[in-house]
Amino acid sequence: MFSQTTHCDLTGFNCGEDTLNRFLCEHLARQHVGRLLRAYLLVTDDPTPKVLGYYTLSGSCFEKETLPSKTQQRKVPYVNVPSVTLGRLAIHQDLQGQGWGMTLVTHAMKVVWLASQAVGIHGMFVDALNDKAKDFYLTLGFIPLTGSNADALFYPTKSIEKLFAE
Repeated sequence: MFSQTTHCDLTGFNCGEDTLNRFLCEHLARQHVGRLLRAYLLVTDDPTPKVLGYYTLSGSCFEKETLPSKTQQRKVPYVNVPSVTLGRLAIHQDLQGQGWGMTLVTHAMKVVWLASQAVGIHGMFVDALNDKAKDFYLTLGFIPLTGSNADALFYPTKSIEKLFAE
């Protein structure tokens, strides 16, 4: 997890998406400290660690009508579905295509699963940045939501539980 006490070298990070690069350098620390999100970093073991990737999680909800089936909608007795948002996911360009994105998403799922032991969470929500990101999440088993946001995807906690429950 991000730590204020450990200084990381952010200068060389480039994931190929300027918005994600800028977020890391300009907003991540402040939003983590302000508890708007929790940030998780993949870093080197150098004396001053270099960031190789990161993701963020925050509490959220979305309208149950966007769940793709009436059966899924009936399982939620509220207007909004309690969830955790995987807000940002970025891997350094040099490491893309080597499984690190899947590793970070799997770690995020573990965090969500552990949190679901203490708080009601129906699943993990993501709003894909672009078509490439959407395809990545779809290959991991995320379910497209319906409605006006074609980039919204969801991974149910019950499916996450199957990955980690003993």
